[in-house]
Amino acid sequence: MSTNEGGDMKKLAFIMVTLLLLGLYATVYSKGTVLKVNTGGAVLGGEAIEAVTKAFEKDTGIKVEATKGPTGQCGFTVKNLMSEKIDIGVMCCPINKLEAGRKGLVQTPVGVGAWAFVVNKSNPIESLSTQQMRDIYQGRITNWSEVGGKNAPIQPYAYIMCSPRDEALRQFLVGEKQYKKGIVGIDNSRFASNVKKAKPGDPDNCALADTDPNVIVGLTYQSVAGRKPACSAMRKGAVKIIAVDNIMPKPETIANESYPVSHYLFMITKGVPDRAEAQYLNFIRSDKGQKLLTSNGLVAPLP
Repeated sequence: MSTNEGGDMKKLAFIMVTLLLLGLYATVYSKGTVLKVNTGGAVLGGEAIEAVTKAFEKDTGIKVEATKGPTGQCGFTVKNLMSEKIDIGVMCCPINKLEAGRKGLVQTPVGVGAWAFVVNKSNPIESLSTQQMRDIYQGRITNWSEVGGKNAPIQPYAYIMCSPRDEALRQFLVGEKQYKKGIVGIDNSRFASNVKKAKPGDPDNCALADTDPNVIVGLTYQSVAGRKPACSAMRKGAVKIIAVDNIMPKPETIANESYPVSHYLFMITKGVPDRAEAQYLNFIRSDKGQKLLTSNGLVAPLP
């Protein structure tokens, strides 16, 4: 995650933990309570959130109606929170100033995920530097031979979404940098004209590198890693994850932030969480909840 994001998120985590531990939400709802939650799809570790949700229902007797957005989970969460169709929703991006202000949304970090870069198994490249990644996606490097590969044009794909939010992949690829300040903004116009959009919410985006050996695609680590990756091309061994700055994304490197493209996973509420919502968030953030998240596919627990 970016320098600024890491510091801001730690402050946010402290604020949310403080609120939840103050006892403001100590009263537990009755067993007749129903929470409506967007748990997210496979690209955001939805199976892990569903596992925690089932354990929460069992432990508390509070029923949860789980939904999944059809494509991009962040936009689905905001839209359905504002229309009051859900009570809590998952997002991989932090909310923006408008959402936190006039719309009154509140975010709570619940886990850590990452973005990974996938290429065809036949591609000899095993690692690219941060600068090489930025050069590829900003059009300064256009051929694999320029980074030690074969003489072939590079076809980059990426999730180019959540444009009004400080999404971690775009921060990494086209973030504007200032000396000693890290990434301070995102400039989508820096994306090269040959960068194609990966389909939001589709766990099979890594198959793009299966059908075209010249593709590099950035997508969530959750969808291509673990015991049973959501991406079919990864399951059959047709594609591979490459390292960034010689660091492979894996739970340890993502948790300690040595891998440079990690991000927080958030649960969002409209307004300060009420008692049932806070109980759900407390459960996810508890030792039991964090262990369930990581054992069911989410990359790393909260720091």
